[in-house]
Amino acid sequence: MLQNDFKVCIGAKFKLTNLGAISWLLGFTISHDCAACTITLSQHGYISTILHCFNFEDCKPLAMPMDPNIQLLKGQCPTTIEEMAEMSVVPYQEAVGSLNWAAVGTRPDIVFMVGVLLQYLENPGPIHWEVVKQVFRYLQGTKD
Repeated sequence: MLQNDFKVCIGAKFKLTNLGAISWLLGFTISHDCAACTITLSQHGYISTILHCFNFEDCKPLAMPMDPNIQLLKGQCPTTIEEMAEMSVVPYQEAVGSLNWAAVGTRPDIVFMVGVLLQYLENPGPIHWEVVKQVFRYLQGTKD
């Protein structure tokens, strides 16, 4: 079925508005080069937004998403009420969720680190938050 036939078929059941070629959807910038037969997705705007949201837009960029000498373990999670209270004000879940959206969308270079950080959503410790900050600093240096 050709594209125009599909539009007519769908248009018979639903009201459609043709807005032209797509250039943005769900935070993704979409560009296509018909001559080269390529489609490019970018989350530059989204990454700039989350860097600003978590106050990392002016941080010193890093070349790697995580220091390879850091090992994250369940034993580094808070165990006392005081430690848990201290970490309760840190936006760990929001930050990791934001990184996850970037990783799933256009940033496979951070997928592994985000996967590791997701394991500590329930009870993150200060070291886990430090690694989140390292991933943000890495994004600051690469920005899609």
